[in-house]
Amino acid sequence: VQSLLVSVSPCGEILSMNREAEKITGYSQQEVVGKYWVDVLLSPEERQDNQRRVSVALKNKSHDVNFQASLLTRAGERRIIDWHGSFRTNIEKGQVGWVLFGIDKTEQINTDRTLNQAVAKWEQIFIAIQDPALIVSADSKILDANSATLTAARKTREEVVGRQLCRILHGGRKAQKRCPLEEFVRSGKARIIETELPGLHGQYMLTISPFLPEQGDIRLLVARDLSDEELSRAEQMRAAQLASIGELAAGIAHEINNPINGIINFAQLLLDDLGDDDSTTSAEILRRIISEGVRIGSIAHKLLDFARGQEVEFEAVELNQIVDNCLALIGHQLKKDGIVVEIDISRQLPEVFCSKQQMEQVLLNIFSNARYALNKKYKKADPKKKITVSATRILHNGNPYLALTVIDYGTGIEHDLMERLFDPFFSTKPKGEGTGLGLSISHGLVQDNNGFLRVRSEFGEYTTLTVGLPTQHIAGGANEGYMES
Repeated sequence: VQSLLVSVSPCGEILSMNREAEKITGYSQQEVVGKYWVDVLLSPEERQDNQRRVSVALKNKSHDVNFQASLLTRAGERRIIDWHGSFRTNIEKGQVGWVLFGIDKTEQINTDRTLNQAVAKWEQIFIAIQDPALIVSADSKILDANSATLTAARKTREEVVGRQLCRILHGGRKAQKRCPLEEFVRSGKARIIETELPGLHGQYMLTISPFLPEQGDIRLLVARDLSDEELSRAEQMRAAQLASIGELAAGIAHEINNPINGIINFAQLLLDDLGDDDSTTSAEILRRIISEGVRIGSIAHKLLDFARGQEVEFEAVELNQIVDNCLALIGHQLKKDGIVVEIDISRQLPEVFCSKQQMEQVLLNIFSNARYALNKKYKKADPKKKITVSATRILHNGNPYLALTVIDYGTGIEHDLMERLFDPFFSTKPKGEGTGLGLSISHGLVQDNNGFLRVRSEFGEYTTLTVGLPTQHIAGGANEGYMES
């Protein structure tokens, strides 16, 4: 028998004990026979209470009694024993009063205690983590979140725990589309990604750590807010990548330019040969060839603009002047679409030091994208069909800047597309409606002007683009900016 087995007489004296009882207590059977059971099997401080418990059971004519008690071994070690006492009358002519069966629970209790202490310590660490931290299941349900998460999300615990990860960190996703973050969580692999988390209102370095299999199919997510310095470093890496793409683009553009000019010229010659008979199907096809050739040539020209840096002439200029010039060009289209433009730029702000022409090009591209997003969301007039433009003073890398912010309340941008916004030829518009070069070129132009370009968006709600420009000349080139994307 792997449990302690002790027989006790009606007067409470030990009659016998098995080998397991000898092993646990450290006493031999000969040493304890005739001794009162509480003196051997119970620690001094627990004897009175447990003896009373047994007496009550006998008085109530119970057949058994169960209790847990400490036992002091011969060596002074404390063991925790679960006892089951079974009363036996008229056994061996009344010689045996009852039998005690005991199971040593010491190791299990110590293990449970250690585990509880570890869990309590983990909970304290989890709560004390200064960065947002979440525990999520394999299907991306949030099981727990620390206070830093609640602060960053600006939500209560009840609004976070039990919700889907994408809903809290990204604000949701389009129907039938998968969230890449939830796919990472589902894979069960450790991963570190740099990403914007609109639900936490910032750019983060997100670490996904799966727990050990025996700990359950859960993951720990810790989001570290990226500082300006880290964002600048990431921007420099992206600038290097774009420079490599630019060299490739320049080569492709040169290769395209010569044959496309030949195609356009030959098509024009054939069209001229038709003379007055230019209403035929052949003439229409030739005109389409010329039109598409011109479009290809325009793309090639944009590629060259993207690839090679242009000479930039900086001047002091008011932001209001740049905005007004852009609205003079695009204002009629905005008004026709029912889009209201609200401008809040103080005339007391200092001038920015930049290329006025390039910044007008950047702002025109931003207005054009905002117009497209608003028209896609609102087919008719709506109070929310508007663009707000504002400016404020900031310090960037220790230098005085003005941040020009343009917000549209259109379709927003899906979170899984944010990191590709500045990639050449990447467009969120349907095929044929955009070249995918607008933001890439704008990003390069802003950098050439010692500025930075940030994009923030919540899908279905808004998109914010911020252009930061210095208010004084900055020596050392253009690679001082950073973006959030």
